[in-house]
Amino acid sequence: RINQMLGGQRSGSTLVSAIVRDGYLYFLTIGDSHIYLYRNGNLILLNREHIYKEELALQVVNGMLSADRANYDAQAKSLTSYLGAGKITHLDRNQEGIKLLPKDRIILASDGVFGTLTPEQMEEALKLPVAESAVKMRDKIEEIGKKHQDNYTALILEYLG
Repeated sequence: RINQMLGGQRSGSTLVSAIVRDGYLYFLTIGDSHIYLYRNGNLILLNREHIYKEELALQVVNGMLSADRANYDAQAKSLTSYLGAGKITHLDRNQEGIKLLPKDRIILASDGVFGTLTPEQMEEALKLPVAESAVKMRDKIEEIGKKHQDNYTALILEYLG
């Protein structure tokens, strides 16, 4: 339906989604947005990015491309799967739920967040209460002042048990 709405225009969106049911986390992602679990001070990335860099890495492993060439490919960050790209070729989801513990946090983030903040900076912000965590991330992104800053969106959910 999205492809029909776009009428052949090259456009679209990534997707990162989460469902918590009976204390278990289920997720589905398409594109390069991330979903993390923050537990006991550790930030854990749960999904893969659907970008050309992943295909380049496979070519390197199979001896079809040098690591140097793959590392400097200008198209490395190009999306290989997203809503609006026609057929969805890649998606990540977990078949088995991830058992959540009280105080676990689930973070859904666009590339403007994880492409600007280091995991350590995100962990530092996540030590704060949820609302303050989001403000701290926003403030740090704006302080960094990255040239050509991509949009930055994050949703932080805390599981209370």
